[in-house]
Amino acid sequence: MTEPISPSKMTPWGQPDSVEQIAEGITFYSTPSHGGFHLSPERMQEMPEHLRRCSYTGDAFFEEDCSFCAVILSFPEFFPEEDRKVAQFTYDAVYAGKVEQVQSVVASADQGRTV
Repeated sequence: MTEPISPSKMTPWGQPDSVEQIAEGITFYSTPSHGGFHLSPERMQEMPEHLRRCSYTGDAFFEEDCSFCAVILSFPEFFPEEDRKVAQFTYDAVYAGKVEQVQSVVASADQGRTV
Protein backbone atom coordinates (compact mmCIF):
# COMPACT_ATOMS: atom_id res chain seq x y z
CA MET A 1 0.00 0.00 0.00
CA THR A 2 1.25 3.46 -0.89
CA GLU A 3 1.89 5.73 2.07
CA PRO A 4 0.01 9.04 2.19
CA ILE A 5 1.91 12.23 1.53
CA SER A 6 4.16 12.97 4.47
CA PRO A 7 3.76 16.22 6.41
CA SER A 8 7.05 17.42 4.95
CA LYS A 9 5.62 17.32 1.42
CA MET A 10 3.27 19.74 -0.26
CA THR A 11 -0.46 19.38 -0.72
CA PRO A 12 -2.53 21.32 -3.27
CA TRP A 13 -3.09 23.81 -0.45
CA GLY A 14 0.54 24.16 0.58
CA GLN A 15 2.66 22.73 3.37
CA PRO A 16 0.50 20.87 5.91
CA ASP A 17 0.69 21.95 9.51
CA SER A 18 -1.33 18.99 10.77
CA VAL A 19 -2.08 15.51 9.53
CA GLU A 20 -4.85 13.23 10.80
CA GLN A 21 -5.05 9.59 9.78
CA ILE A 22 -8.81 8.91 9.61
CA ALA A 23 -8.41 5.27 8.57
CA GLU A 24 -5.94 3.29 6.52
CA GLY A 25 -5.59 5.11 3.21
CA ILE A 26 -7.68 8.12 4.31
CA THR A 27 -5.71 11.13 5.56
CA PHE A 28 -6.84 14.65 6.35
CA TYR A 29 -4.30 17.46 5.81
CA SER A 30 -4.69 20.95 7.22
CA THR A 31 -2.65 23.93 6.09
CA PRO A 32 -2.67 27.49 7.41
CA SER A 33 -5.09 28.47 4.63
CA HIS A 34 -7.05 25.33 3.68
CA GLY A 35 -7.04 21.54 3.72
CA GLY A 36 -8.70 18.35 2.71
CA PHE A 37 -8.51 14.61 2.33
CA HIS A 38 -6.02 12.51 0.45
CA LEU A 39 -6.85 8.92 -0.47
CA SER A 40 -4.50 6.05 -1.21
CA PRO A 41 -4.78 4.37 -4.62
CA GLU A 42 -6.59 1.47 -2.94
CA ARG A 43 -9.19 3.77 -1.39
CA MET A 44 -9.64 5.54 -4.72
CA GLN A 45 -10.44 2.19 -6.32
CA GLU A 46 -13.04 1.50 -3.63
CA MET A 47 -14.74 4.87 -4.22
CA PRO A 48 -17.71 4.89 -6.63
CA GLU A 49 -16.82 6.44 -9.99
CA HIS A 50 -19.33 9.30 -9.71
CA LEU A 51 -17.77 10.35 -6.40
CA ARG A 52 -14.21 10.14 -7.76
CA ARG A 53 -15.18 12.90 -10.18
CA CYS A 54 -15.59 15.25 -7.20
CA SER A 55 -11.83 15.28 -6.63
CA TYR A 56 -10.43 18.78 -6.21
CA THR A 57 -7.38 18.02 -8.32
CA GLY A 58 -8.72 15.27 -10.56
CA ASP A 59 -6.81 12.65 -8.60
CA ALA A 60 -6.81 11.70 -4.93
CA PHE A 61 -7.29 15.08 -3.17
CA PHE A 62 -10.69 16.22 -1.90
CA GLU A 63 -10.80 19.75 -0.46
CA GLU A 64 -12.59 20.60 2.76
CA ASP A 65 -15.27 22.97 1.40
CA CYS A 66 -17.11 20.83 -1.16
CA SER A 67 -15.39 17.72 -2.47
CA PHE A 68 -14.86 16.34 1.05
CA CYS A 69 -18.38 14.98 0.73
CA ALA A 70 -17.19 12.29 -1.70
CA VAL A 71 -14.83 10.84 0.91
CA ILE A 72 -17.44 10.78 3.68
CA LEU A 73 -20.15 9.33 1.43
CA SER A 74 -17.76 6.64 0.19
CA PHE A 75 -16.52 5.65 3.63
CA PRO A 76 -19.33 6.55 6.06
CA GLU A 77 -18.23 4.01 8.66
CA PHE A 78 -15.32 6.28 9.61
CA PHE A 79 -17.35 9.45 10.22
CA PRO A 80 -19.99 10.55 12.75
CA GLU A 81 -23.63 10.83 11.71
CA GLU A 82 -23.59 14.64 11.64
CA ASP A 83 -20.66 14.64 9.20
CA ARG A 84 -22.54 12.16 6.99
CA LYS A 85 -25.59 14.45 6.95
CA VAL A 86 -23.49 17.48 6.01
CA ALA A 87 -21.74 15.45 3.32
CA GLN A 88 -25.03 14.35 1.77
CA PHE A 89 -26.38 17.91 1.85
CA THR A 90 -23.18 19.23 0.23
CA TYR A 91 -23.19 16.56 -2.47
CA ASP A 92 -26.85 17.26 -3.30
CA ALA A 93 -26.27 21.03 -3.41
CA VAL A 94 -22.99 21.05 -5.34
CA TYR A 95 -22.68 17.89 -7.42
CA ALA A 96 -25.99 16.05 -7.83
CA GLY A 97 -27.43 16.40 -11.31
CA LYS A 98 -24.33 18.04 -12.76
CA VAL A 99 -23.33 14.93 -14.72
CA GLU A 100 -26.83 14.66 -16.14
CA GLN A 101 -26.77 18.33 -17.16
CA VAL A 102 -23.51 17.89 -19.06
CA GLN A 103 -24.80 14.73 -20.77
CA SER A 104 -27.95 16.60 -21.81
CA VAL A 105 -25.93 19.44 -23.39
CA VAL A 106 -23.74 16.94 -25.26
CA ALA A 107 -26.79 15.01 -26.49
CA SER A 108 -28.42 18.24 -27.70
CA ALA A 109 -25.26 19.20 -29.58
CA ASP A 110 -25.08 15.73 -31.15
CA GLN A 111 -28.68 15.99 -32.38
CA GLY A 112 -27.88 19.18 -34.28
CA ARG A 113 -24.96 17.58 -36.11
CA THR A 114 -25.29 16.20 -39.60
CA VAL A 115 -23.25 13.16 -40.43
